[in-house]
Amino acid sequence: MLLLRPLDLLLDYLLPLTHLIAAACPESAYIASASVHEMLMSSDPDGKPAARAFPAVSAAWPDASFYRLRNMDGSLISAQRLGGATTFVQVESTGDADVEFTLSVADWAKAAMPAVLPASVAVRRSNGGFAFTMRAKGAVVLYLKERASPPFVIRAAPSEAAEENFLGYRTPVTPMVLQCVIK
Repeated sequence: MLLLRPLDLLLDYLLPLTHLIAAACPESAYIASASVHEMLMSSDPDGKPAARAFPAVSAAWPDASFYRLRNMDGSLISAQRLGGATTFVQVESTGDADVEFTLSVADWAKAAMPAVLPASVAVRRSNGGFAFTMRAKGAVVLYLKERASPPFVIRAAPSEAAEENFLGYRTPVTPMVLQCVIK
């Protein structure tokens, strides 16, 4: 029986990838980050150019934002929510062709048509959301005038350096050694 300790051998290389050291298994961090990603922004499972902003964010989290989360179709989505209300959503195209995009924002369902930048983009209601044609390599910002106005800025959450370690946790984390037994 041979006992391998891969993290002992690769510690210098894995230290920057701290989620591999602190997690119960390597997949734990990926599952957790995927869950948070889906809470903040969900994609169409078929890869169609569609997204939902803040589909599963609790009312207990009145302020939330995310910057350039990758959608299944390759587009990058950024959004901000303040006081329990979505202030703006930006969609960036990474493709080489114009695309028809559908965006759903739960708290905008009964709102008036959102304002849009650039103003030349035509927005219409579609399937409980808003549809628009996005230019190749372009970006579109939708916002409600009564909630926000340009410039749109997403700021990092404030934190106290004394409360953090290299993982961002408030409590000390002991690195775990993964053991593999080969018979």
